[in-house]
Amino acid sequence: MNDIQIHVVVNAYLLRCSLGSLIMEEFGNVSMFEKITNTQQLEGLLNNATGAFIIEDELLSLLPSTFTVPKFIDIIAVTPSNNVSKYKNWTKDSITLGDTKTDIVKKIDAIIHPKQNDEHSDSSLSEREKDVIRLVAKGYTNKEIADMLNLSIHTIISHRKNITAKLGIKTISGLSIYALLNGIIQSDEAVI
Repeated sequence: MNDIQIHVVVNAYLLRCSLGSLIMEEFGNVSMFEKITNTQQLEGLLNNATGAFIIEDELLSLLPSTFTVPKFIDIIAVTPSNNVSKYKNWTKDSITLGDTKTDIVKKIDAIIHPKQNDEHSDSSLSEREKDVIRLVAKGYTNKEIADMLNLSIHTIISHRKNITAKLGIKTISGLSIYALLNGIIQSDEAVI
C-alpha cells in the first residue's frame, strides 16, 4: 500500500476510469475528480490537498500563468502527445496516450518514491558534507566553517564542490532550502 495520495483530475470518463483502475491496482489509493470547469475549482483543489496529481492537459490550461504549485504537490500531465512544454514549470512528468502500462507505472512511481529514483538524494551525502550544509545554511562563511570543523578552507571548498555535484544546488539559499526540507536544520536556524 502506498502512503502518498494519488489524485486523478480528468474530465474524460474513459481516461479517468482507466487511470483510476491502473493506479488502484498498482498503488492502492486513488481519489478521482471530475467536472472541473474553472480556474477556482482547480486552484482550490491543488491548494487544499497534498500528494501526486495526474491532471488532464486541458485542465492545466485553466491555470493562470502566474500559478505557483504548492509545496507538497507533484503534478503529472496527461496529454495526447508529449507536448506539455508550456506546463513544464508545473509538472514533474507527463503521461501520453501512447504510453504503455509499464511507462505509466514507472512515471507515477518516480514521483511518489523520489528517494528511490532521485540521483540527488541526501543518502549520497557523507556526514561531513551534511555538517558543511548545516553550517552553510546557518550563514557561516567557508573560513568560519573550516575553523569550526578543524579543517582547512581548501577541504571545505572541496566539500562544497562535491555537494554541488551530488545535489545540483549552487546557491546558499538553495542549500538552505534543501537543508530545511531534508531535516538537516530547523526553520529557525536557516539564513535564507
